Amino acid sequence: VGRLEKLLQQRQAEQEAAAARAPRPRTGRDLSASLGDMAPEDMPPGLRLPEEYIVGMGGVWRDRYGDGDTDLICRRPLFVAAIAEDMDCAGQSLDVRWHDGRRWCRRWLPRGTALVAHRLADEAQRGMPVTSGSAKDIVAWLDAFLAENPMPERRTSATLGWRGDSFLWGREVIGGERIELAQEEEGIARLAAGYRAAGTWEGWLEAIRPVSRLPRVYLALLASMVPPLYRFLDDAPGFCLDLAAKTSGGKTTALRVAASVWGLPQDSGEGLIRTWDSSTTGIERLAAFSNHLPLLLDDTRRVALENQHHLQQTVYAVSQGQGRMRGTITGLQKQAAWRTVMISTGEDRLVDLLRAGGAAARLLCLWGSPFGEAQQALVDGLRVQLLQHHGHLGPRLIRHLQGEHQGEVVRGIYRHWLHRWQEKAGGNQVAARGAGYLALLSTAQEIGEQLGLPKPLIDPMGEALAALGIAQEEAALEVKALRLTWEWAVAHSEGFLGREVKDREYNGRPPAGGWLGRWEEGEMWTY
Repeated sequence: VGRLEKLLQQRQAEQEAAAARAPRPRTGRDLSASLGDMAPEDMPPGLRLPEEYIVGMGGVWRDRYGDGDTDLICRRPLFVAAIAEDMDCAGQSLDVRWHDGRRWCRRWLPRGTALVAHRLADEAQRGMPVTSGSAKDIVAWLDAFLAENPMPERRTSATLGWRGDSFLWGREVIGGERIELAQEEEGIARLAAGYRAAGTWEGWLEAIRPVSRLPRVYLALLASMVPPLYRFLDDAPGFCLDLAAKTSGGKTTALRVAASVWGLPQDSGEGLIRTWDSSTTGIERLAAFSNHLPLLLDDTRRVALENQHHLQQTVYAVSQGQGRMRGTITGLQKQAAWRTVMISTGEDRLVDLLRAGGAAARLLCLWGSPFGEAQQALVDGLRVQLLQHHGHLGPRLIRHLQGEHQGEVVRGIYRHWLHRWQEKAGGNQVAARGAGYLALLSTAQEIGEQLGLPKPLIDPMGEALAALGIAQEEAALEVKALRLTWEWAVAHSEGFLGREVKDREYNGRPPAGGWLGRWEEGEMWTY
């Protein structure tokens, strides 16, 4: 009997403790008051709780009958903070917030995901406090919360760059209306975080001052400034700038200079530099997300030999500004599109790795170390300085382009340079296309100098013209084939009748495999 009484007392104490912890229906229905001091700092004011629901830091409960007998439907506080209309006409999205026990988390979810139970349950793998069992009740809670709180619609975008008169630079909007980035995937979120400023404008100018005497590095900087100009230049061509040199030639540091125009110049973490070790689809999605911002890819050696065709597909896709057309069960997927410039590095020239002359016509290949010989101290110092000072020129460029009548000014500058470079190209089609690349770089240089960019001590357009010459030569496949044939014939000249090996009596000996052809000794060809 004594043991039984002791067990009954223990059970009663447990029930009293559980009752003390249980939520009580509140007289107020203000969400901020329910969360108390733990409410998010940026939570919109005036959010109200539906009649049947109770929210606290312990979760969300439903009092179905109003008698205080509550059912726990979510073990963490969870609610909708905003509704947004996607600028690409992808429908509405909901700004869903929840507390994971340490901090407030946030994710933009399509309305069709947040309010459909089996789709919402899939968000469990991203940390949302939902299960296949609780999803139906949480959907009912979100639906009731939205009915209780009519919210003004915001504007969201799944891509960066120009959005009307505004420019989405990472998670920050430059000018125009308020827009929020709706991409929450981990890889995209890291990349978006890399678009930011650090240090000072003066510090960055001091860091890149040596670049004014390094034309290849200067061209990489100018190419990084080109993508935002495409907004005003519908007919301007896309292209790729290729920095090729032996290992430890400063290629990646030149890529860091280009990245520092817009943000963190790193090739890891939140840095803006990515590697070629990606699928074609992955690079297409990266280009679509980074619209009107440069695409920076390091080290073509990361592409396996059996995937060399991936290089050609990427060069074509980036320069054309659209991804592959892909089908669905019911029709076609929306085709990704972008306007950008790709800046690539590698130990081999891209023109030597590509299998089509048309792809070579879309390249400007800069062969050789961007920093010249014996410049290791400069490379190391520049890398350190750029990590301290970056992300200043890009926003200055955007604010300049947002000025009144700047669209007409940019078009005028581009047309001037395009006419000048086309005159030098003459009737060559490849050179005429390349004149557009040079005109874009010249336009970027002219605008950059207006913004305070140091003038180059060595004209970088000399290097650009040399690169254009390589593109012309490599794009003419029939000339390349004739050159290879000639080189092969010279290397095997002993197999031709008239140039055969002779014995001591000067009698010719036919080769083991038979004669390759006739080629008289001393014969000279005029063409």
